[in-house]
Amino acid sequence: MAYTTDTLPVRQVLIPRNGVLEITRLIEANDHSVTITFGSTHISVNSSVFVFTLKLVYGRFPDPRCLLL
Repeated sequence: MAYTTDTLPVRQVLIPRNGVLEITRLIEANDHSVTITFGSTHISVNSSVFVFTLKLVYGRFPDPRCLLL
């Protein structure tokens, strides 16, 4: 199913920091368009040059308004 920005479902996920850094490195190293797909337990970034799949972290990021500093 194709989504537009108006119909995109809202979803919260936790992506490990090292995974974000690697995805950033891969995207910056290539001038190809990428497709990002979220599964129930993983994220996949695909281009004509690479496929990168990463397991998502289980849980929710805490609401910063509820944290004590």
